[in-house]
Amino acid sequence: MLALIDLPHDILIHICTQLEPRDFLNLIQTCRVLHAFAFSDYVWHHIRHDLPMDMSSSRDGRLRSIPAVELQAITRRALRLHENWLRPTAHVLSISKLQSEPHMVVAMQPLGSSWLVTSHRIRNNLINICVWRLSKDTPSCVIRIESENAFTFEAAFREEGGHVAVISVLGASQTDKTKGQLTIYQINLKGHETNEHSLGVPYLMSSQRIERTAVFYYTQISGTIVAAAIVNLVNQPLHQILLYNILTNATIIMDSPILSAFEASRMLFKLYSPHIVIVGVSAQRIKVHVRELPKRIFSSWTGKDTCEDWAASIIDYKTIRIRNVEIYISPEPIYRSPLTSFTVMVAHLPFSTSHEGVADIFRFPIDISARNLAFDDWKPALAFNMPPNVTLDPTCFGKTGMRAVWLSHRWNLDDYQLMRGSFSDTVNAKAMIAPLAPPDLALPFEPHTCRSLYFEEATGKVWVGVHTGDIFVLQF
Repeated sequence: MLALIDLPHDILIHICTQLEPRDFLNLIQTCRVLHAFAFSDYVWHHIRHDLPMDMSSSRDGRLRSIPAVELQAITRRALRLHENWLRPTAHVLSISKLQSEPHMVVAMQPLGSSWLVTSHRIRNNLINICVWRLSKDTPSCVIRIESENAFTFEAAFREEGGHVAVISVLGASQTDKTKGQLTIYQINLKGHETNEHSLGVPYLMSSQRIERTAVFYYTQISGTIVAAAIVNLVNQPLHQILLYNILTNATIIMDSPILSAFEASRMLFKLYSPHIVIVGVSAQRIKVHVRELPKRIFSSWTGKDTCEDWAASIIDYKTIRIRNVEIYISPEPIYRSPLTSFTVMVAHLPFSTSHEGVADIFRFPIDISARNLAFDDWKPALAFNMPPNVTLDPTCFGKTGMRAVWLSHRWNLDDYQLMRGSFSDTVNAKAMIAPLAPPDLALPFEPHTCRSLYFEEATGKVWVGVHTGDIFVLQF
């Protein structure tokens, strides 16, 4: 009988590339001949990697730029995290504390492994945006920006693995309270090296301000493109999306009829340049639209324009009817992730003392080569019950849609609990819902003091901002 190792080399390679990462890791432990494939870049680059993976070591965010030995270590860490997250009582490897501003943490967002952007409420109409350098010793605030009338921000690197950070801040105009304001900062985090600061002194490169007689309520960044959702509470159209190129100052207002079909301020989107995924609530249904962004926004064109429709309609989804819904998508920035599917968490909570709520996980397959596809009455891939009288705020949904964390508040009992969920994408899988930390672990903060959450799905880090201004990082 022909042994596996007697097969031609090219057939062995093909067999290896068809295996799941866990099966391949088991296979290479069986003999020296097969163990040699552990160092094959080709095999590791062609195995199907379905789990969230920490790609921070990649220079360009692509698997194929990571050598086999390093990719094997990344895969092992991803498998260990996956197994840990599926346990009813997950093991917390460490809890660290970041002493930040002595004011309530409104929002936070890590940038890679070395930087953190936070916002702190100083008083009712003033928020500080702070950029922190994360070090093993004491984290230090390298830039602090005072933002009058601001309420939220988004941050991302202009290029993955680069050193220029883009921060988009939404708020009201400082001169005209009837106008909304979008302020975009570019910060050089590499900075100027000095004798005292070998790591460099970051500095503000530029800031741009855009005002509209409307409300900016949501923003996203992808490379050099900043997008912001606009809601016109007085005039029509109800919703618009502003696209802005930070290099050319080109501005396009998307004024498509599909945007105004959504309920007020209940439209979100995600940029996968050169595409955009728009999701929102309309007539008790979740609608998802995948479109191409206008090509001019990526060119050297420097003008301003209003566009009444998208360049191309790729795919549209409309779910079954759902009442009393809140929608959640991942806050993590997208750099080079391929757009093959989109996942949305939907909570419909009846605010009843006797009726349970339900949370659904919808997965929408996407083929960007398609045109004008449409699907109605799309059903959730997973669902799980929530206790009566519960609100989920804040909630952080992972980039791949396989994990989430949230603060559960039972308002009739005034009981708070940090929760986590694992949502497998396999057929007939069930959601695994459990407390974030095991019951025998004493957290250094009370859950009811939590004001903001951020979840890095691939690294297993959960960032918890509390009302005192402290930030705690739970590493799973």
